[in-house]
Amino acid sequence: MKKLMSSTFRDKVHSLTWRQVFHGMWVALLVGGFIYIIEVLFLVKGIREQSVRTQEQILDLAESPSAASAWMLDNRLADETLQGLLAIEMVLASEIQLRNNSNFSMKKRFGKTQLSSFESNFHRSFEDLAHSERLLHGPDVAVEMYGDDVIGKLIVTFDTHLITRNFVNQIQVSFWTSIIRSLLLAVVLGIVFNRFLTRPILQIGNALKSVNPDDPGIRQVRVPKGHDKGELFFLVERFNRMLVNLDMSRRRLLKLATRDPLTGLPNRALIYEELRANIRRARMSQSVFSIYFLDLDRFKNINDSMGHASGDQLLCLLAKALQNSLPENARVGRLGGDEFVIICELVDDNRQCTELAKSVLATVNQPVILNNVTVETSCSIGIASYPKHGNDVDSLIRHADIAMYHAKSQGVNRYSYFDPVMTEQSEARFKIETQLREAIDKQQFQLFLQPKMSAKNETVVGCEGLIRWSIDNVIISPAEFIPIAEENQMIIPIGYWVIEEACRMIASWSQQNIAIKMSVNVSPIQLQDPRFLKRVSEIVEQYSGVAHYLEFEITESSLMTNLDKVMGLFIELRKLGIKIAIDDFGTGYSSLAYLRQLELDTLKIDRSFVIDIPDDYAIPASILALASQLGLKTVAEGVETHEQLLWLAENGCDVIQGYYYSAPLPRAAFEKKYLKNRRQDHTHSMETAG
Repeated sequence: MKKLMSSTFRDKVHSLTWRQVFHGMWVALLVGGFIYIIEVLFLVKGIREQSVRTQEQILDLAESPSAASAWMLDNRLADETLQGLLAIEMVLASEIQLRNNSNFSMKKRFGKTQLSSFESNFHRSFEDLAHSERLLHGPDVAVEMYGDDVIGKLIVTFDTHLITRNFVNQIQVSFWTSIIRSLLLAVVLGIVFNRFLTRPILQIGNALKSVNPDDPGIRQVRVPKGHDKGELFFLVERFNRMLVNLDMSRRRLLKLATRDPLTGLPNRALIYEELRANIRRARMSQSVFSIYFLDLDRFKNINDSMGHASGDQLLCLLAKALQNSLPENARVGRLGGDEFVIICELVDDNRQCTELAKSVLATVNQPVILNNVTVETSCSIGIASYPKHGNDVDSLIRHADIAMYHAKSQGVNRYSYFDPVMTEQSEARFKIETQLREAIDKQQFQLFLQPKMSAKNETVVGCEGLIRWSIDNVIISPAEFIPIAEENQMIIPIGYWVIEEACRMIASWSQQNIAIKMSVNVSPIQLQDPRFLKRVSEIVEQYSGVAHYLEFEITESSLMTNLDKVMGLFIELRKLGIKIAIDDFGTGYSSLAYLRQLELDTLKIDRSFVIDIPDDYAIPASILALASQLGLKTVAEGVETHEQLLWLAENGCDVIQGYYYSAPLPRAAFEKKYLKNRRQDHTHSMETAG
């Protein structure tokens, strides 16, 4: 019983009516308090003005007899006058001083009004009214005697404690009046709110409580009596319309809850439910099944270059193709994005798994036409089996996902079976990804420098800035973290750090009268950043004069993503003074067509073609001839032997780079080895560097 009463009390306290009364009371108190403060301020002002007027009247009353007694030196008259002032309650003392400031007569009252500690807090507002004085003037003959008619002054001391007490009494009355007024207002407002708002809302709430959630559109909420128009009528109408829409949405959701809206395939929820059902059946029948985790290769490139509509069209075509090609014991669903899952039952050996994986790859590899453009696709597949690779849905999906990433790391269009070793690799990858996000802030990156030497006279004409990542004095290979950085877009801020660090070094050397060109690699991911040109412009403007010594090396394959955009980008970069080099030339989509269209400065021969010189020099010779015809400079990277150097120099290569001269060095080591005592003017440097 006590618990029920407690619950009922809590319900009432938290009801809208009580909260309205509570909040109304606080609002009324706040407003009343504000008004009260204003009243107090006006009251202070009024009492001060009234006190000053009273004091002036008292001085006016005593001025004439005080002046007469001072002129005639009549002590009796003076005493009578001052004694008469003491009869006034607010006068504490009075005094008549003669012209020479001597005390002629003075009267005091004993028993000053005593204030409480509370009243004393307000005394400061009136304590300046404690003393008032009036000059006393004599007859005209006083002017002849003294030069003016002032013969003395009347000084009256007033009881400001009495003024303070009267003020405190008035504000106390005003305070309690304000409190009572505010409370009454809150109660009246609460009654009004309850009658015209709370009670009708409760009626609407009870009506909504009786609505069947499984079929909300059947029963409509009635409008409370007396509210056929107005806000509550509008609210009920909206509720009824919402119930109808909710019923329609519920029916649509029942249909779509287990289907991917784009492809019509089972979605994540249904895939997980089917996997749980498969696990239950497999446990009972002691059977096995496998899941295939599919991820399309380079799907983001299709989205970026052809648009998301084309990407969606591709997903729909692949979904349909997979459905039509899978055997009866296999089902496909879409997890999201470009990820699909295939569940294949009664697969008990690797041969069957392999055959299905190859069949899926072949299906995905079929060319599709998007916007009149033939697109070839591929995917990476990770395979996990129950119960070998997991006894629950999450572990099977996770292990298949890990196997898929392992397949993707081996190249495109591959499949891979899960192996426990992959978990360690996945954890290592995750650790690198996590640390990578903090590397810039912790200043863990360094720019190593590899010299570029003139093929003619073997003098240093430039260098390439190569990023290195150092954690606890351990250098992590770029081959380990650059692919991860590109995948999670961290390559964009890392790339800007490389560009800014290169500019900082160039500017530092320029202050030492050292003019040397530096090249840095620019990721194709960074070229797709819409802020790329603006950010580069800001960096080179920050380090004035460095742009002409800066060169961007861009891989040949990245040019094919959006050639028109790249062409415009190169033009703007060269306007800034930045040189453009094609890195790894000959490994991608080499063609005279795009070389003639692009604003380029340098072709860089890939190390894979340099390594076989002089035994096999057909491709390097062709590249050198092509560069000569187009008026482009050439750089050979990966030069390691004297024979390679001689052949390249004899066949017109301009610049040599490789371990034959030096491995990439920290800045200090590079400067000590190649820039010590180097001083040359800007013009000579530019002519040599080309």
